[in-house]
Amino acid sequence: MLVIVVFVLLFGAYLQWWWKRRRMLELAAKIPEFPGGLPLLGHAHKVFGTDSSELLNFIIELSDEANRNDGITSAWFNMRPHFLPTWLHHRRLLNPAFSPQVLNTFQGVFNKQARKLSDGLAVYAEGKEFDAGAIIGFTFLETIYETAFGISPDGETSIDQQFNEACHKLLGIIIRRFLNSLLHFDFIYNWTSMKREEDKLIKVLHNTSSDIIEKRKLQFLHDSQNNNNDDTGKRFKPFLQLILELTATKGAFNDKDIREEVDTMLVAGQDTSALVLQYIFLTLGSYPKVQEKVYEEMSKIFEDSDRDVTKDDLCRMTYTEAVINETIRLYPIGTIIARDVDKDVEISQYTLPAGSTVFVSFWGIHRGPEWGPDAAAFRPERWLEPNTLPDLHAAFGGFSIGKRMCIGKAYAMLTLKTSLAHLIRRYRITADHTRLRLKLDFMLRPASGHYITIERR
Repeated sequence: MLVIVVFVLLFGAYLQWWWKRRRMLELAAKIPEFPGGLPLLGHAHKVFGTDSSELLNFIIELSDEANRNDGITSAWFNMRPHFLPTWLHHRRLLNPAFSPQVLNTFQGVFNKQARKLSDGLAVYAEGKEFDAGAIIGFTFLETIYETAFGISPDGETSIDQQFNEACHKLLGIIIRRFLNSLLHFDFIYNWTSMKREEDKLIKVLHNTSSDIIEKRKLQFLHDSQNNNNDDTGKRFKPFLQLILELTATKGAFNDKDIREEVDTMLVAGQDTSALVLQYIFLTLGSYPKVQEKVYEEMSKIFEDSDRDVTKDDLCRMTYTEAVINETIRLYPIGTIIARDVDKDVEISQYTLPAGSTVFVSFWGIHRGPEWGPDAAAFRPERWLEPNTLPDLHAAFGGFSIGKRMCIGKAYAMLTLKTSLAHLIRRYRITADHTRLRLKLDFMLRPASGHYITIERR
């Protein structure tokens, strides 16, 4: 009798679950499904138990399938539909920290760090192959320290290489956990060595961010007590300074908010730009004619001078900017983003039902039919030909799109242009993009190094 009661209860619960989901399932069934799904498992078997390189390959296959089906395809994980289209308060408060007026005051720091990177690469200028990732990442991290936090890495504090390593390992753990279906359950994951490693890495990150916050808080308190918060005559107002002012005057941020903003700048602010510069090295080294055009543009701007880069110089780097955009188009650091659907959304002739998840593939968007028959080719000139660019603004999502577009886009472009101005005037780069192997380690990264050679001009 007990068995019958339990069966009836379970069957009733299933019917209730099915009844609530029936509309979502009906709408999902109308969307072209990615091949290879299995009963109950869906497409989970294609990614669970693989590695970050195979995960990227799966996303590329999904993107290609979406582009063949009017920009959308569906896949099922944990009996829940996920769709892949190839299509706030704090943000508003922080926008002033990234205004052109503020960013222009950072130019001195950008020049100093670009020179430091250029000098650091000199030891490799013997034609031997090397991976520039570490030195680029460390230089960009120092730039973030000084511009975003107002901390001179050479004076007030030191940057431990352990931080950079902790960031990369932690992002890797996120992907490894995703690829193991059993580890999705906290009661299992919390007992694993991976969880213990995660806790140690988070401690390293939090120690770094806490050190930064405490230093700035003490300086802010000192300035407040001495009525020294007037910005007249100061070089710039660092990102963290604005947060502390908004907290003191408007209570806009609590301690958790401040830590999260600092963590975001530490991880995303330096890692994304550093990776983009690595890929620019790859594209310039693989396409000598493109590199020569960048050098010619620099020669026209600077002539034979080794002077620093000014705001006016940056505005004249039109071809260099085209190279940056084209590199980001083919190698989008944020390859894919996910959003939960909280209400029905119409896209093309389909309806994305509430309760599902949407993955937006910038890899697929950037290779969609809107870019023409040469969408897979590296051709910076397309950015100088407005008539040939896609009409749809959302066809390029290198810095994401919409309200959550990267707040640091202009900052990134300034650092990249300044770095290239110093580097290309000094070095000639050689690389081979056909040897590149990629992985999705939270961001798009080289799977086996990012090897280039450089020589002095």
